[in-house]
Amino acid sequence: MNQRFWISVIVAAVVATAISFAATRYYRRSTTPNIHDAGNLRSELGLDTAQTKQIAKLESELQSTLADCCKKHCAARFDLSQELAKAQANRAAIQACVDRMCAAQAESEQATLVVVLRVRELLTPAQREKYAQLLNQQLCTPATMGYR
Repeated sequence: MNQRFWISVIVAAVVATAISFAATRYYRRSTTPNIHDAGNLRSELGLDTAQTKQIAKLESELQSTLADCCKKHCAARFDLSQELAKAQANRAAIQACVDRMCAAQAESEQATLVVVLRVRELLTPAQREKYAQLLNQQLCTPATMGYR
C-alpha cells in the first residue's frame, strides 16, 4: 500500500510537470514577438554578428529616446492631475497638458518608426520579408501595457 501511494505521487508529479512544460512552451509561442530586441531578431531572422550589433545599437538608442518620451508623458500627466485637482478648471492649461502628452506619444511613435526603417535597411530581402511578418504580428495584436 505504501509503495502504491509513492508511485501515484511520482506519476502525478511527472504529469503535472509535463502539463506545465507544454503550457509554458505554448504560451511563449503564442505571445507577440519582441521586434525591439536584437537577440530575439537574431534568432527569428538569422542575423549575422554585424547585423546584430548594428540593430542592438539602434535599439539601445531607441530605448533611451522612449525613456525620455515616457518622462515627458508622465510629467504632463502629473501636471494634468494637478490642474484637474484645482477647484476651478483652467481649460487652456488642461488642454496644454493633453497636448504635451500627445506630443510625447507622437515623438515615441516617430522614433520607433525611424528605427524600424533603419533595421529594414540592414536586412537581406528574405530577412526583410520575415521582419515584415513580425511587424504585422506586433501591430495587429491587441496592445499590451507599456512598451515592448
